[in-house]
Amino acid sequence: MDIGDGVCDAVPIYEGYSLPHAIVRLDLAGRDLTDHMIKLLDPLFHCTTPADREAVQEMKEKLCYVALDYEAEKLRAAPEQVYQLPSGQLISVGNERFMCPEGLFRPSLLGSDVRGVHECTFSSISKCDMEIRGNMYANVVLSGGSTMFGGFGGRLCRELGFLAGKREVVKVVERPDRLYLGWIGGAILTSLPAFQQMWIS
Repeated sequence: MDIGDGVCDAVPIYEGYSLPHAIVRLDLAGRDLTDHMIKLLDPLFHCTTPADREAVQEMKEKLCYVALDYEAEKLRAAPEQVYQLPSGQLISVGNERFMCPEGLFRPSLLGSDVRGVHECTFSSISKCDMEIRGNMYANVVLSGGSTMFGGFGGRLCRELGFLAGKREVVKVVERPDRLYLGWIGGAILTSLPAFQQMWIS
């Protein structure tokens, strides 16, 4: 499951090969969350310039987290954190911290009618052969900057578990270097001797 700034891709890989027939893409990612954060902060901060947008994106990356149970988290109310913008202005951010990334699981909050990332992953695994689905559920590897929110892996595991049912064991792998996994994978691929045979000059 790779979620970057522009798109979300669920790509099943079995024995080193991707399964193209089971790849599922969502037009939902970090950029949409930044737009949502701007709307959530509108009463406190008016985003009018590219620099303002960059500041909100940085705030999102530093302060936001994914709630394991969104409704329960709303009742508890997140502790407020004060964030200093590059202009020096201070903004106190509370529930916005978990309301923003909730859009990955509930795209309707962003005004979108696409599926959530958990449903995207479930759909991808469901397109795989029955014999390998258990292996897929047990090895959901996260990649990309929009998977870096605290609590994201736990929530994805929980939601996938609900969809998959009790028969399947769901395990989500959150590597600390997942922000760069796409680049790391490309670097490894290009270093393989077999890859040179694929070059076209």
